Amino acid sequence: MKPNRKSKFSRLFLLGFFWVLLLATLFWQLSRSTPTTRLSALYLHAGGDEDQYLPVIRFDPSPTPTVIPTLTPSNVEALVRIDPPFSGINGSTYDTGAFLIRNQSQNGIEITSVQIDLRTAILPDMVYDPFGLAGDSIFKDITVDDREGVVYSGRSYASDLGGGYQVLDLSFETFVPGGIFSFSVDVDPNSIRGAGAPGPNESGSVSGLELVGATIVVAFDNGVTLTQQLSRLPDSVKGSEALVRQGVPGQPQLAIAGIAELPTTVTEANQMAQVAGGEPGQTVRVLVVDAGLYTDGVPGGGFELDPYEANSAIGVREYTGVVAGDGTAVVPIVLSHNLPDAGYNYVVAVFVNHYGYYGRVSAPAVLYLQN
Repeated sequence: MKPNRKSKFSRLFLLGFFWVLLLATLFWQLSRSTPTTRLSALYLHAGGDEDQYLPVIRFDPSPTPTVIPTLTPSNVEALVRIDPPFSGINGSTYDTGAFLIRNQSQNGIEITSVQIDLRTAILPDMVYDPFGLAGDSIFKDITVDDREGVVYSGRSYASDLGGGYQVLDLSFETFVPGGIFSFSVDVDPNSIRGAGAPGPNESGSVSGLELVGATIVVAFDNGVTLTQQLSRLPDSVKGSEALVRQGVPGQPQLAIAGIAELPTTVTEANQMAQVAGGEPGQTVRVLVVDAGLYTDGVPGGGFELDPYEANSAIGVREYTGVVAGDGTAVVPIVLSHNLPDAGYNYVVAVFVNHYGYYGRVSAPAVLYLQN
C-alpha cells in the first residue's frame, strides 16, 4: 500500500513539537535558578587574568561580625589614681587628696592592703619623704584626707634610698565595695636631696604623670592578689591611674628602630617606636615625657646621679597605633628638647584592649635629644 504522506507529516510534526516543548521546559527551569546559584557558578568557573576585575561576591546571607574577645569575669577590682588637685604639670602628691583608692569589687569583697612601688616609675629614683631625710626641705607622712566605708589600719615603708623610701604599704581593717580612701604624702626625686623646697624647676613637686609605671599590688579578703601599673590619665599632664582587675592586657616590649642600646643620645627628633607582645587589633599608646635634670642649688650638684637621669617632667606627648596580625606595632614618635637642662625623653608603651582597659606599662626607653 502506498504510504499516506499526510500521516507521515503529522508524526514528524508531533515529534518536533515534543522536542521544542522539552527544550522550552529546560530553559524555563534554568531561568528559575536562584541568583546565588548562578553567581556561584560564575565565580567557580571563571578563570584567567581577567578574574582580578570581577567584583568580590559574598554568598553568605549576612556579613560575619567582628569578633570581640569575651571579657574575663572579675569580682575583684580596685581603682588607684594619683591626680593632684591643682592644675599643671607641677602638681604635687603633697597636696590634699592627691591619691585615691576605690574598691570596685562585687559580692561584698573587701580590700585588705594596697602597695604602691615607685621603683618602676617612668622617672627614676622617686622616693616617699615622710621624715624630711630625702628630697627637698619639705616632707609629709601619710595624711588621710577622706574615707568612706574604710577603716584604715596603718602604713609601712620599705626599700630605703637616700633617706627616703620607694615602697609604701597601706593596710585596712575594713574597705567595703564602693568605699574610697583619699590621702596625700610627699614624694621627691632622690637627686635633689638637701635642696630648698620646691627644688630647682619645681622638681620637688612630683605629679602622678611622673609616677606612670609605678607598680600597684592590691590584696582582697577572698585571697586574691592582683598587680597592675599606673598609666597616664587620658589627656592629663599631671595624673595617672591603674584599674586593678583580671583580664587586662599584658606588658609590651618596647624598642626604638635602629637603636641597639638604650639609653642613648640622638640628634634626630623623629623616631619609630617598635612595640611587641600585643594581640591583633589592640590599641597601643606610646607616651613620650620630655624631662630635665635640675640640680641648681642642690648640695654637691645633685645626689647620687646616674647617666641620663632626669628629675622633672616639662612636657608630654602621646601617640597611638594598632597592633598588627603578628602582635607588633610600629608607632612614629617625635622627641623634644624645649628647655635648657631638658631633652631627656622617657618613652613607655601600654596596650589597651577592646573594652578600654589599660595593661601594664613597658620599661622606659630613654633618649636624650641633642640640639
